[in-house]
Amino acid sequence: MTAREHVRLFCRTIGYIYKLEKGYTIYSVVAAALKGVFPYISIYFFSLILNDLQRNKSFSELLWKVVQVVAVNFFTQLLIRFLEKMCESRKNQLFRNEQLYLAKKGMRLEYPSLEDSNVVSLRESIRLESQTGHNLFYFTSNLEKMVYSMTGFAIAVLFLFSFLAKIKKNTGYLLTGIVMLIFSAFLHFVTQSKVQEKESRFLKSAVKTNQMAAYLDDYITDYRNGKEIRIYGMGGDMLQAYVSFQETSDKLLKNYKRSKMVGDSFKQVLQIILQIAVYLWIICSIEVTQIEVGDIVKTVSSVLMLLLSLQAVITGVQNLKNNHFYLKKYFTFLDLPEERKEMTGNVTESCKNRILKFEHVSFCYPGSKTMALSDLNMEIDLQSCMAIVGKNGSGKSTLVKLIVKLYKPTKGAIYLNGRNIWELDTEQYRKLISVVFQDFFLISYKLGSNVAASEYYDKEKVQSCLSKAGLTSQSDRGVWNLESLLYKDFDDNGIELSGGEAQKIAIARALYRAADFMILDEPTAALDPLSEMEIYYTIHEISKKKGVMYISHRLSSCKFCDEILVLENGSLAERGSHHHLLQENGLYQELWSVQAGFYQ
Repeated sequence: MTAREHVRLFCRTIGYIYKLEKGYTIYSVVAAALKGVFPYISIYFFSLILNDLQRNKSFSELLWKVVQVVAVNFFTQLLIRFLEKMCESRKNQLFRNEQLYLAKKGMRLEYPSLEDSNVVSLRESIRLESQTGHNLFYFTSNLEKMVYSMTGFAIAVLFLFSFLAKIKKNTGYLLTGIVMLIFSAFLHFVTQSKVQEKESRFLKSAVKTNQMAAYLDDYITDYRNGKEIRIYGMGGDMLQAYVSFQETSDKLLKNYKRSKMVGDSFKQVLQIILQIAVYLWIICSIEVTQIEVGDIVKTVSSVLMLLLSLQAVITGVQNLKNNHFYLKKYFTFLDLPEERKEMTGNVTESCKNRILKFEHVSFCYPGSKTMALSDLNMEIDLQSCMAIVGKNGSGKSTLVKLIVKLYKPTKGAIYLNGRNIWELDTEQYRKLISVVFQDFFLISYKLGSNVAASEYYDKEKVQSCLSKAGLTSQSDRGVWNLESLLYKDFDDNGIELSGGEAQKIAIARALYRAADFMILDEPTAALDPLSEMEIYYTIHEISKKKGVMYISHRLSSCKFCDEILVLENGSLAERGSHHHLLQENGLYQELWSVQAGFYQ
């Protein structure tokens, strides 16, 4: 990264933190600055007291200065403690706000980003790096140290002005002091750069290893995976791989600590040499300068504090630069495009006839060279009952993703009553459609909330939808109610659902939404024949009032449909009713005959 990029990233991070929690930014900067000033209060007053002693000032005058220094130190400490307390609470709020902001960002991302392996890897990398103290946590910690060190450096320079003014006639001593400071800064910069370079290499090499170890740890400890691990004897290999990743990580850490110890030892030696040089320089300078005892103490203390502050500033800058590698990825994620929801088109006005028209629609998944859908031209009546069938990979599920605006067609367009659906308000448009996806997801939370997809719901309506989906309040696992928790992630008494029961809840969720058009992607894949028949009967009754689209390999659902669309290699191969397509002796007839043969 260039210096300009570092500066821009630093400024952006400051603005981002201020946006997340304004109070923390103000309190932390003021507190750090006061802590930087605090040591010099005692140095300043102590030098005045020593000078007054040398000048034989009265006891009352000396006592007054002692009272002043005690009072100033006391009230400064009180203020610092108050600011630190405020800063601590605001810092906690900062990171809570950050987590909320990242969660909102994840929900607002364009759907293609959620399926992009690079984005998934980026999010996981950011999560692990944040857990190890990088990104915002590292930045805020180093920012506080930087403000503290820079304040101390500035005060030390001011204190040295009076001493440098007295030796300005002795050019040799003045130049020696300046060269010594520059040389000290240069040496510390070089050694710190080497340490940071090694740390950066270590962290970069450890990220992938830690990701794999974390994944295996999550997989092994998830009780849902216990069956496969035991039946297929996967435990030994998994544990061996986990241990291998941990050993690799430990080896990297050991090498890093060894090199860091060498670097730190070298810095300590330099520090001692520089301190000796400083003392010699001050002694030599005092010999040719008329200076009081208090000023000598102030000068010695200021020079030593100046060196420490200078080194701390250099270290802070290096640390911030190193952390910028992680912040760059952090902001790369935040800069990912978000889903546009507010459009100009009014969906309500556009849905009087509910005709969805595909015009030369083709789609290719990002990173793929194969078209999932190719030049589709068709109309779908959203008030009818239809089925989409075809072989695996024919584009059925992809078609659903395009209909619900998860993906935008690569070519062509989809129109709702003559309006491009991507010009319609996304939130209003999606309210027209309820979907049971093939890979639906239920959360470890209350049954009623899973059905309603909300914390607040109509209990009678939820119960009715569960009943229509064929889920009773009693099963082999006990009696349920709408407050019952699903799964055992947070409660040992949680309901462990069978595949069929989970699918019924997903169907009940689609029924609860009461949308005008329902899409069911493999809705009965986990159901027994009797439950499947009950679901088909329920949905057939619903289809008399609203549109329904089945997507299924089990072609028994097609007998209930007004029309069937047959996809092959992403194209519309056939279209018609069940009886019509059987007479065509095409792909549908072949699929039906093969499936029917298993029941003969």
